Amino acid sequence: MLDQILGVFWTPEPPPTIPTIPLGIMANPPVMSLMGAAILGEAPSRYAELSPLGLASWAGCFLTAMNMLPIGQLDGGHVTNALAPRYAKRLSLMVLGTVMVVGLFTWPGWTFWGVVLMALGAFRSLPVHSRPPLTTRAKLVAASAGVAFVACFMPVPLEVEEIPIDQIELQDLDGRAISMDEYRAWQAEIEAGKADE
Repeated sequence: MLDQILGVFWTPEPPPTIPTIPLGIMANPPVMSLMGAAILGEAPSRYAELSPLGLASWAGCFLTAMNMLPIGQLDGGHVTNALAPRYAKRLSLMVLGTVMVVGLFTWPGWTFWGVVLMALGAFRSLPVHSRPPLTTRAKLVAASAGVAFVACFMPVPLEVEEIPIDQIELQDLDGRAISMDEYRAWQAEIEAGKADE
C-alpha cells in the first residue's frame, strides 16, 4: 500500500527513447550464402540490398523450401509418399503440426501457411501404387529434392529489426554522407513544399 501512496507523489521519469526505424530483413538461404561466398568472397550481409535478380533468387528459394516440405500435396509430400507410402500420412500430419507450433516461436508465417494447408485439406496425400518399386533414377531425383530443400530452407525467412535512428548513416545519390541535421532540414523543406500546395 505504501508503494501505491508513494507512487502517486513520485513517479520516476521514463528513460529517454531514441526514435527507431523498422527495417525489413530477408534471411539468406544457405545456397545464397554459399554462392555469395564463392562469387563475391563473402555471404551477403543481412542488411544488403538485393538486385532484382537477387530478389527473384531469394523468392525462388523461399517458395522452393515451402513447396518441398513433406506435407501432403506439396511436392515434398509427393516425394515422401513415393518413398514411404505407408508412413506418408502420419509424417505429413507430424510435419504440419510441427510447422504450426514452431511458427508460434520463430516466424508466424509458418503458422499461417500451416493453417492454410489444413483448411484446404492439402495435408492429405494422394494414393500411390507401391508396385513397381522405385527405380534408382527416382531415388536420385528424391535425394536431389531433399538437397534442394536443405539448400533453400530458412527457419526465419523474414523479420523486422528496429534500428535506432542515430545509428543510421545516410548518403546522397553520389555517396556523400548526409548528417541528421541536413536530413531534417531536407525533410522540413519537403513538408513546407507540401503545405504550400
